[in-house]
Order: sequence, then C-alpha cells, then structure tokens
Amino acid sequence: MFTVTGVSSARPAASPQDQTKNFQRAACRMAQVGSCRTGSSRVSFGWKTDIDEGSTRASTKLMLRIGFLAAGLIALSGCSDGCANNIVASAEAPDGLHTAVIFQRDCGATSGFSTQVSLVGPGGEPSGVGNTFRADDYHGEAATGDWGGPWVELRWLAPDHLLIGYAAKSRLFKDEDKVSGVKISYDSMPARSSSTTFSNAVD
Repeated sequence: MFTVTGVSSARPAASPQDQTKNFQRAACRMAQVGSCRTGSSRVSFGWKTDIDEGSTRASTKLMLRIGFLAAGLIALSGCSDGCANNIVASAEAPDGLHTAVIFQRDCGATSGFSTQVSLVGPGGEPSGVGNTFRADDYHGEAATGDWGGPWVELRWLAPDHLLIGYAAKSRLFKDEDKVSGVKISYDSMPARSSSTTFSNAVD
C-alpha cells in the first residue's frame, strides 16, 4: 500500500508589513512613478523622479499653502477698501485730451479729510487714490476748502502743462512731476478763500 502525502500549494498569509509594501508597490505602478521607496525596499520603474514619503508630505503641504494664498488673493481682489471719491470739480486741458479732477477721498469717520488730484482722459473719473497730488490740512494748519481738505487751484499753462496751487502748510503725500505726458508744476500759496478756482487759459 502506498501512502501519498499531498503537498499544499497555498502560500502562507502575508504579514502586515508585507501587505503594506505590496500596497505601496501597487500605488507606485498605478501612479506611473519611476521610482518609489516602500519602507526599506525600493521599487523602480525607470522613467520618473524618485518620490518618497517625506517629499510627498512636503509637496502636499506646499500645495496647500499655495492654495490658501491663491484663495486669499482672490478674496482680496473682490473686496473694496471702503473709501469713496467725492468729486469737487474738474478742469479740462485746452486741447481736450486730459482732464484734471479735484476730489476728496472719504475713508470713513476715523480718517481725516484730504484733497487729491488725478489726471484722467476726457470725461473720465478718478479711480482709487489721486495719481497726481494728495494732501491733507496737517491737523488744521492749512486753510481748507468747503469739502474739508486743503484748498487747491488748477491752471492749465499749456495743453501739456498743469499748474497746481495749494494751501500753504498742507502736508503733501504725493506731488508727481509728470503724469501721462503732462508736466505738473506746484505753487504753495497763502489762503485766498475756501473756494477752488480753475482755468484752462494758455498764457
């Protein structure tokens, strides 16, 4: 009588460590990554840059930071600064190609009054702060106009030359020499009146 002893072809159950490695290897193949580190072993597929667990975590953190930054910039771009421009008056250049606009920028009760000037195109209005001249009354030192900021006079000396006269003792925050091809001159003057005068006459 012969006794036949069967040989089992079943493989022993994989350990948890082996299961983890197998899962990582499969993930590498699915992602088509050229080289992966799975614990202490290395799986290579030959055509992409090495990626390990540490670099993956670092990349994830970097992407999250970039995402938060982008979201913040988008939110800020859609928000107003809470200020409003109240136009006082405007003076058009003799050739009609430019307009000087005087306005008071109102940013709420916590901010003082200012007088600002922007040079814009024909029929345009200032956007944001003045692009040519900005000043306040320096805590009451300078004479003010009806709008609360220091008074200003505008005079076009030529189609490309604007003279801005302003109240003496004003505190200047901006006084550009040239804007959009127009030369800007300034004159600090003693108080005349609370009104603003304009001229587009060419001497």
